[in-house]
Amino acid sequence: MLKNRSQIDPLLVLKMIRKKINDAGKVLLFPFKAFGFIVFAFKVVIFTFLVLDSLFEWIVSTILK
Repeated sequence: MLKNRSQIDPLLVLKMIRKKINDAGKVLLFPFKAFGFIVFAFKVVIFTFLVLDSLFEWIVSTILK
């Protein structure tokens, strides 16, 4: 332990506080980033399904002609 309070560097304390706030912010933002990724993956799946569906439809219509 420190014997007197004058040994504590205020800038160091501010840096530590800022780091704690940044870490908390990253933890709080994680669910929103994960949600954005889920929405992106969902869009990719829908886009792929539409492309494959139209491709399949084109192949079937070409074969049946």
